[in-house]
Amino acid sequence: MPHGHNWRRGRAALVSFLKDEELEKVRPIQQAESTQMVFEILQEPATFEKHVLRAFCSVILESVYGVRGTREMTDRFSEVQDEWTGVLDMGAMPPLDVFPWLRYVPSVLTPWPEWRKRSAELAKAQGGYYKELFERGRKNVGEGKAKESFLAKLLERKEKEGFRDIELVYIAGVLVEAGADTTAVASLIFILAMVAHPDVQRRAQVEVDGVFGERMPTNIDAAKLPYLQAILWEVLRWRPGFPISLPHATSKDDIYEGYFIPAGTTALMNTWAINHNEEDFPKADTFDPARWLVEDCSAPLPGYSSDSIFVSTEDSSRRRSYAFGAGRRVCVGQEMAERSLLLSMAKMLWAFDMRPEAGTMLDTNVETGFKDAVLTGPKESKIEFKVRSEARENLICKEWKSADAVLSKFG
Repeated sequence: MPHGHNWRRGRAALVSFLKDEELEKVRPIQQAESTQMVFEILQEPATFEKHVLRAFCSVILESVYGVRGTREMTDRFSEVQDEWTGVLDMGAMPPLDVFPWLRYVPSVLTPWPEWRKRSAELAKAQGGYYKELFERGRKNVGEGKAKESFLAKLLERKEKEGFRDIELVYIAGVLVEAGADTTAVASLIFILAMVAHPDVQRRAQVEVDGVFGERMPTNIDAAKLPYLQAILWEVLRWRPGFPISLPHATSKDDIYEGYFIPAGTTALMNTWAINHNEEDFPKADTFDPARWLVEDCSAPLPGYSSDSIFVSTEDSSRRRSYAFGAGRRVCVGQEMAERSLLLSMAKMLWAFDMRPEAGTMLDTNVETGFKDAVLTGPKESKIEFKVRSEARENLICKEWKSADAVLSKFG
């Protein structure tokens, strides 16, 4: 959508839902879903990837629509998203954005008629899924089951701001599309990193245990968990889910370092190159959360101060992470995503020792161990999740019952 009135109006609606005071209302959902995820991994560790995806997708479905994120719902979402990212994969998509004049070539003369057909079918399937969620959410709002949902707030603004139903369908759908599998992929990369670096995992467990003890982590204060926060930044830097950003376009003529860039030029951000610039990140392919911290040898955690500041804040011209994009179209859900990720990371570290299954090899190489896709992520790995104590296992089961009671209110 080009920058203009409709874009600004939709963006404003998203921002209003993702303000700090609104995110506090989402916290109980994040707490409950992260607890259910840990419980599911405890019960069925071999399919941990599915549990992670279900949990992050469910946070979005419940907070946006007031709809319970069942396995059936999240599996259907995954099917639509996999098809969507498949259409966007390098080599699968015709270069219409790169060579705009190709769109004027008659379809019978182009080598990609199947792509057009596939895209049309996907648009229909995706639109149908979003409309179904919209109608279910609207029904729940009408029945008083989803008064705090994003959709409830959208419906309140409908008449005042002149939104049409189809606009609301896609404004809400954007949150699902952008906020579910992206955070799930980051969580899977976190698990891979912890298994590949047991020293980092152990240090993070010491920090989490120091704050929460035998209690399951709940409200996360990043200031009290600097090493965990550093792990999150390093996960997003080391193996970004989107190594190359989605295409953008210049809105007006520009000159950058002597190069003339006309309006309408397709532009992509090379997130991978930014994150792996050796001048900014020495030994860039090494997973090292310490690079984000200021060292203090007097700290309880060797080499790290509990009140460490993040090095990147010293240079205000740089974003700490480009995993969420940049510019005026930067992801508005960054704060919500970070809260969900930190909470799930803390709970997994508190609950489990994560390690490769006996006799298996772990592949962290981006060329051989990751999926070849626009939204990349680790290939399936055989990982053992060993609960850290019987007391914690019992508490996980107890907390799951409380979480299920919270989530059962969603229709």
